[in-house]
Amino acid sequence: MTITHLSQEIIRRHSSQSCWQKGQVYYQNGCVRKVVQREESITAEVEGNDLRPYRVSIGLREGEVNTSCSCSDNFGGWCKHIVVTLLVCLRQPEAIEQLRV
Repeated sequence: MTITHLSQEIIRRHSSQSCWQKGQVYYQNGCVRKVVQREESITAEVEGNDLRPYRVSIGLREGEVNTSCSCSDNFGGWCKHIVVTLLVCLRQPEAIEQLRV
């Protein structure tokens, strides 16, 4: 799966410098457990500081990217869990499990 309207520059633009850097570290450490795509929706489980993995949801529709995460980071912009999930989508599209509806 390729998200044609998404790039690293767009991810950087929608996240703080800190979340971008932490997302890069999470990517290098393999913190994304599972990424699943169902039509225009992507969900992921990301290991972090909590005992349970964080749940990330990404909606892709008509050139827009809508995101949510179960973490408490709501300082504006995309959190590190969203950043690392999108990095996996961009850099490792073969890791995305495709589910048919």
